[in-house]
Amino acid sequence: MTKTALLEAADQRPPAVESAIARLVADGVLVEEAYDIRYAGDVPPEYLDLVRKVDSVLTGDTADEHVAKRRKMAFERADDGAPRLFESDARLRNLMALAIHGPLYAADIAIIVGSKKTRPEDRNYAPFGRGGVVATCETSVGLAACLDPNHPVALEFRALLIALEKIYPLPRPENELPLPPVPVFGPWNGDKTALFGFPIPTGILFTIGTLGWTFESLCVTALVGRYRENVKKVLRNLEDEGILASDRPRRPGFDVRVVRLDETFPAKAELETVLRRCVVVWPEYATLTHTSLAGMPAKTLVHLQNRGIIPGGKPKMKRSSTQFSPERKAAVLIEYEALVQQHGRPLNSSDLQKLGETGLYARIRAAFGAFADFQKMLVENGL
Repeated sequence: MTKTALLEAADQRPPAVESAIARLVADGVLVEEAYDIRYAGDVPPEYLDLVRKVDSVLTGDTADEHVAKRRKMAFERADDGAPRLFESDARLRNLMALAIHGPLYAADIAIIVGSKKTRPEDRNYAPFGRGGVVATCETSVGLAACLDPNHPVALEFRALLIALEKIYPLPRPENELPLPPVPVFGPWNGDKTALFGFPIPTGILFTIGTLGWTFESLCVTALVGRYRENVKKVLRNLEDEGILASDRPRRPGFDVRVVRLDETFPAKAELETVLRRCVVVWPEYATLTHTSLAGMPAKTLVHLQNRGIIPGGKPKMKRSSTQFSPERKAAVLIEYEALVQQHGRPLNSSDLQKLGETGLYARIRAAFGAFADFQKMLVENGL
């Protein structure tokens, strides 16, 4: 098979798979030719039979049924478009399963989310993330897990997962799942900087929990020691996932591009509640955010004041969307709905710009005054 197909079929990150391939080639088990990988000609048939039998036991497939399958452990967006709020789709599904059915054995989590393996967390693999939201314990049957009730935002976090599961439902198990023993809960000592996968997205979302909005320079300042390019990349990813949105396109020159939680995010209210609770529980984040904002250049602060985002200046008057003709609004709405049907999901301002629909984006702003007003109209009318 090709090396690309092998990397896609494996449930490990590509560097780990490539390292394993290199070891097998060095030991004479595999032969790598151009883009193809195959067993060496002198490998005994008994060895191949053993590999097939082990594969059948681990995957549940017979030799005749076995085909290379893409695991859901990959860091890819699922077909239903669920946002990767915790960096990977696998973590989202695992956490939703625990919120709905927990406590669960790891094997039963695998059944619910459709993956054949759910491993305990270690330094190289974290199916529940590294934010300490899940408590686990070893039993005679296997690993048992549940959401940790001692987590500082346990109630709000579970409500967020339940809200997301209603939009992106998990398969319901055909039979009643066995109830494992509940892990013994000690004082919570997890990593709050990894609540949403990694420190950068977590820090960005915490600044929004403090202010209700954020922008690139503020995040770079508040996330001490993080490179601007990494922060910029994560901000773009959060917009691409439909978690954040801005009413301004990316463009060169001085322009503070403010982002907020996307109005079309399916669990916006619950996520907002989690973020607000986080900055109450960990007030150092709110302090750092306010301090970073106060230290912004005077030009930036005046710009924010003129736009009415922070107090102290005279905000520019924005025309009400009622001043625009109904015909213009109807025309852009029809154009937008056609794109939504084409792509199968709501589109935010970032989506329109990525698709090259900058003209439609401009027409929406011309008709509604701001893209945020257009999104508000869609929500109010259930579109």
